[in-house]
Amino acid sequence: MLERPDGSLVLAEIKTKHERIVAGPTPAEFRQLVWQLFVLPEATELRWCWGELIKVPTDEGFRWELRRDSPKALTFYRDDPKIVAAQAQIVPIATRVLAAVRAVRGEEENR
Repeated sequence: MLERPDGSLVLAEIKTKHERIVAGPTPAEFRQLVWQLFVLPEATELRWCWGELIKVPTDEGFRWELRRDSPKALTFYRDDPKIVAAQAQIVPIATRVLAAVRAVRGEEENR
């Protein structure tokens, strides 16, 4: 996490992909980064970085090395239409789940 002089935050998500070539986050990883931007309203963007590792044979077996010279990165901005649309889907679901959890906890406390 990086705080800018104006008080806004830049979040970072770092991933390692073992023997997989990817162009960005999976749907589950995308939902996670959308949620992170939602719950931290000071965050204006999230930098999603990843390295693709491949097995390199050695005398002892193998070792992991980056497939490319450096990791890849994408930046997702809070106001991106895809982020806004995903939040519109995710937040109501999270609200219902939270209400259900609270209801169960309330029932447990009343026992």
